[in-house]
Amino acid sequence: MKSVRTQEAKIRNAQKDSQVVPRSMQPILVPPDRFPFSQPGWFYEVKWDGYRALCYYPELKFISRNQNELNFPELKFKLKTKAARSAVLDGEITAIDEDGRPCFDQLRRRRRTCAVVYYAFDLLFLNGEDVRSLPLTERKFLLRRIIADNSRVRFVDHTFDGTALFCECERLGLEGVVAKRANSVYTEGRSRDWLKIKTAAGRETMRLRSEAWDKR
Repeated sequence: MKSVRTQEAKIRNAQKDSQVVPRSMQPILVPPDRFPFSQPGWFYEVKWDGYRALCYYPELKFISRNQNELNFPELKFKLKTKAARSAVLDGEITAIDEDGRPCFDQLRRRRRTCAVVYYAFDLLFLNGEDVRSLPLTERKFLLRRIIADNSRVRFVDHTFDGTALFCECERLGLEGVVAKRANSVYTEGRSRDWLKIKTAAGRETMRLRSEAWDKR
């Protein structure tokens, strides 16, 4: 992890933000895949059901894939200030119940019976440095180091067994799994370096939402 330490030292020792952070960036768009898998060079994360959003810190502005600002006043948090004066994170705004399960309908209707959480799974900029060209493993290493223990922002960990994670998501009724190439860089727009595999519950949820939109 020598390159990570080098990048981390460069960021830590920077006296001021060295680049202008773009205010409109397109996140990686994740195409679907049909079957779960486990392969060397990939790792796997839970796919949380919510609103995909880039988070601009410390302003705490959440920007959707369509470049709309999402307003969730309860999403107030701080990163580890010695390591992160500014950052751009990629993640999912999710409402979770007491059992830790997502409740998207309550999030959409802005009900307050579920806690609203930002699940951060990637890092694009840190203290003005563009880290998108780093391998995903290194970006997640840096991301983990700046996430403070907080009920509103959570680090999305990963596993190397995609099939086992998918089976657990099926058992819990979660939306699915996202498979990611461990050495992939962050590119805007659609990429086959990230793949989403939905569970039966995830596919049914998508069907019901599609029908609801068709009736409008």
